[in-house]
Amino acid sequence: MCWRGVYVSQGARFVAEVLRTNPQLSLEVFRQRLPFKDQAQLDRIGDALRKAGLR
Repeated sequence: MCWRGVYVSQGARFVAEVLRTNPQLSLEVFRQRLPFKDQAQLDRIGDALRKAGLR
């Protein structure tokens, strides 16, 4: 079993649910609303959200 695939599919379900409640959410909005001091951490989270389907 590929755990990465499981996490991505769970992430995709999460993103789909979030977009149902807030269809205007995007990676850019996410980055603006949740500033991180550590740019690398923000990049990792952004990459995970992008893989899960957030645009």
